[in-house]
Amino acid sequence: MEVTGLSVVRCCFDLADLAHSSCVIPGGASGDSRSRHFADQLESWRDNVRVPLHYLEAEVSAAAASSLTLTPAMGAS
Repeated sequence: MEVTGLSVVRCCFDLADLAHSSCVIPGGASGDSRSRHFADQLESWRDNVRVPLHYLEAEVSAAAASSLTLTPAMGAS
């Protein structure tokens, strides 16, 4: 089956406790088709299953598989 259109993201925010929020992105966590995270949430989206949406800094750090720090070049404005 060829998918020609779909929702971009499904989110459920618990405003009383943001730590229990969740979402799913059918295109995955990367827009780069060469990435292993491209379309990695498509099955979850199809099955209407959401993944945790980490909000608190400690939870983000604990759940992160890696991190990237960007530093501007000298003289950049």
